[in-house]
Amino acid sequence: MTSQDTILKRYNSIRKRAFNNYIEIRLFYFFQHAIANPEVNDIKQLIIEPGLYDLYASCYQLISVEKVPEGQSLTIGELDKLYTNWYNNHPPELQSLRQHFENNCFLSIEKFSEIYNNIERKCHYCNITEAEIDLLRSHKKIKTKRFITRGKTLEVDRINPFQPYEEGNLVLCCYWCNNAKTDEFSEEEFKKIGKVMEEIWNERLRNEEADQK
Repeated sequence: MTSQDTILKRYNSIRKRAFNNYIEIRLFYFFQHAIANPEVNDIKQLIIEPGLYDLYASCYQLISVEKVPEGQSLTIGELDKLYTNWYNNHPPELQSLRQHFENNCFLSIEKFSEIYNNIERKCHYCNITEAEIDLLRSHKKIKTKRFITRGKTLEVDRINPFQPYEEGNLVLCCYWCNNAKTDEFSEEEFKKIGKVMEEIWNERLRNEEADQK
């Protein structure tokens, strides 16, 4: 079982990102409907339809002069300005929304701990375990320069990066898969890449076993 300190660190990290996702998808809905300053209660009560996540994600592929899909003649550049203006002009509302999110819309630390401790302790994509990472590290077969801050332990990944941090959308993965998957690849697409990475890890592990003989 993972230490509570590690779980708390992971929890606080994803809670911050989760709130950013929570507020941005909701503001996107209102901006798309030509509402530049939605009421806090309207933001809190908004139910997000699944298709909105895909629409929101599609905006990342557009340049500033292009129109937001299905929007009210809103360009991506104008959308960016609406976000900036809202954040600059509504700090009290942002704090109220953060408290609402943390109290009502996000996994409790107890639930997150339960999920985290019940996920199989290996990378969802390449199957490497923390013990294998540590073995490779101890024999200088890990090469990343970021190993001081990332890589020693498995990280939390959202299967669908545009969907919320919630049960069913969370898996564990290694730093290398998490770093490579980004928001680009679907779960099934990246599992194909993960198979290749698994072969490379296994080759390094076999070489390590051979070196010990």
